[in-house]
Amino acid sequence: MIAVLWRQRVVIKDSIESEVSMTYDIVCSETQSEKAIQHLGVLILLWRRHYHITQQELAKRTGLLQSYISGLEKGNIDPRISTLCRIVNGFDNMPLDTFFGGPDLGFIDFHGIEHRHIEFH
Repeated sequence: MIAVLWRQRVVIKDSIESEVSMTYDIVCSETQSEKAIQHLGVLILLWRRHYHITQQELAKRTGLLQSYISGLEKGNIDPRISTLCRIVNGFDNMPLDTFFGGPDLGFIDFHGIEHRHIEFH
């Protein structure tokens, strides 16, 4: 099964009067999608630990429920892009590329974090 992650429309202007427009889909298999959701959950957990905040505090910052944050971190919830933006904004409005790059692992308390191994091919 193939899932469309997002559709991107690109407009390129090669002169004042001329432009080229194209639409393309970013796709991945269902297995890749599940791994991406797991990876996203790990990133949320790591950033939350980096900022030394609880799930409840992140929920308060984002307007989401604590149980929703927990589900995200466990990889049980596939959030909308708008929800992801709310979460990233809960981490001091960091840029998305910074979020996806992950925090400096040297500053994270790993106490109580279960081990998860996620491979992307």
